[in-house]
Amino acid sequence: MTPDQMNRLVENVKRDGFLSQLPFGVKVEEKYRIISGNHRVTASIKAKLAGILILYIEDIDSERELAIQLSHNSISGQDDLGILKTLYLQIKELDWKAYSGIDEQALLNYQIPELIPISESDIQLNEIRLFYADFDLKRIDLTLEALEKSIIDDKRDRVILGDFARFVETMTEIKRKLNVKNHSVAFIKMIEICEEWIQANDNESYAKS
Repeated sequence: MTPDQMNRLVENVKRDGFLSQLPFGVKVEEKYRIISGNHRVTASIKAKLAGILILYIEDIDSERELAIQLSHNSISGQDDLGILKTLYLQIKELDWKAYSGIDEQALLNYQIPELIPISESDIQLNEIRLFYADFDLKRIDLTLEALEKSIIDDKRDRVILGDFARFVETMTEIKRKLNVKNHSVAFIKMIEICEEWIQANDNESYAKS
């Protein structure tokens, strides 16, 4: 699932208060391994449900478990064909292969991409340096801390990840609009814009209170 799909599922589970479709699992020594409905179980945990109902089976061999898992999960959703093929090839019994409902010919024609490991020595790194006096550096630190706090408060518990491509794109736009050539000066201009946003945001919050 994409993050948006998972968020939608979590909201649906919160609203309903239960799962309209039951997950399916295998009972192993008083624990339950979910083989169909992992997204629903994850959404239930995120929605803080006190408990959920599941269907389960006991004492089955690994090939039958794989066949059930594939038959439940290959009907809908966004399959990872690499994972699907790896699981399918672990099944040896023809009956369980048929039970899985997988189109064997189409699946076996899929080639799992070969991943080539990359070491740090294979990557050419370039360094960009920004130079500031102590006063400007302290100002930058304070502004970034305030900006981070405003974003986290605004988005509650969501994790904010930096996007370097957007940072470069924004700096390039600032340099173009203000006719600035120096990276350090352009970044200070970006900090000034952030300071204005923080001030406006604080004023809005104060007005609402």
